[in-house]
Amino acid sequence: MVPSMADALTMSDEGTWPVPLRALFEKYFEALRSFEEAERYASSVKYKNWPGPPDPFVNPFQETHDHVLERANELAAGLPIVGRHCTRLHAE
Repeated sequence: MVPSMADALTMSDEGTWPVPLRALFEKYFEALRSFEEAERYASSVKYKNWPGPPDPFVNPFQETHDHVLERANELAAGLPIVGRHCTRLHAE
């Protein structure tokens, strides 16, 4: 059976997300936030200008991040997804 647009997951409306998907993101919210903070740190001037060559950056939250994305893909598989993407994110 093909899902209808009435069953669509709308990216900007969490109310349309399947309950298990919302629960997944709620459960791992802090780890995902920490992953993003670590990524920002790795790309920061502070990290890049550390004396001597920097060690290759390994995000301590990478495994959790990958697990959440894999599980989210499984939970959303087969659902029509409605979202918007802006290709003009900055003036340059």
